[in-house]
Amino acid sequence: MVDSRDLIMNRVFAINLACWAGLSLLAMEDGEHGWLTVRFCIACLHACAAWLFWNRQTSKEETSFGNLALCLPSICTSGLMLGFAPPLPSWSAFSVVAFAVGTLLTLLSFLSLGRSFAVLPARRKIRQTAAYSVVRHPIYASELLLLLACWTTDFSSAWLAAGFLISVIFLIIRIRVEENLLNHAPEYNDYCSRVKWRIVPGLW
Repeated sequence: MVDSRDLIMNRVFAINLACWAGLSLLAMEDGEHGWLTVRFCIACLHACAAWLFWNRQTSKEETSFGNLALCLPSICTSGLMLGFAPPLPSWSAFSVVAFAVGTLLTLLSFLSLGRSFAVLPARRKIRQTAAYSVVRHPIYASELLLLLACWTTDFSSAWLAAGFLISVIFLIIRIRVEENLLNHAPEYNDYCSRVKWRIVPGLW
């Protein structure tokens, strides 16, 4: 049976993200190609996340408050990177392309995860195909590319450099928390034996 409270929260998040997607599109007023591309990418990410929240399955096991506290900084700091970056019309073509590629990979990873989508650690159906046959955490790998794209807009910025480093540290903590929860499932251990790399093949 579906938990009505869980269902209501999913609907609330979905509507909120859909509104953000709409606002991103409404902000596309500048004639700069880079501005439009990045705004459109942000709108697509919000719209896809909204669809996944609307349709996602309930979790088999929610995380503890302690794990929740460990994962929340990753969610917050990743969003700040875009705020630290220079105004969108000043982005270089390289930064815009990197952000677009990161968005495309994130969307593909979202769709690979499907109804098992979650923002906070929880036990749901373990996906092992598509993007998840390459690395265990393709969404986080794509998120790193988005963060790197923001950093490339101004390598001289101490704020962006610090934000990127802190985001990576919190992302690693978040991955560790999620894997500790998933390790209770025998099928996840089998999956890890076949897909050895977490986010960057050959590195980690």
